Amino acid sequence: MSTLAPPSRALLDRPATLRAWLDQVEELFRDVRAWAEGNGWRVTEEPVSVRKEVLGEYRAPRLAVQAPGALIYVEPVGREIIGAEGRVDLYSYPALTRIMLLRRRDR
Repeated sequence: MSTLAPPSRALLDRPATLRAWLDQVEELFRDVRAWAEGNGWRVTEEPVSVRKEVLGEYRAPRLAVQAPGALIYVEPVGREIIGAEGRVDLYSYPALTRIMLLRRRDR
């Protein structure tokens, strides 16, 4: 007889998990915005849709930073990531460079 795996903690408390994740994203974005604007770079924010299995579909912010010679995006990918407790990507144009920022145990 097979047994079902227990649902993840995030699934059991979706609203609280989602709110905590979006608060963490906002905290990171405040730091990015302060750093970029401190260098004289223009920063704009726009909402994007994120769809993940556990938290479902939700809206999150994405930053666009106009640095000299490049447009850099800072975009949340999701909270429920294998091996991490959240992922935000930094990517740029025209270089097409992508960096993953992974959150692990409040780091």
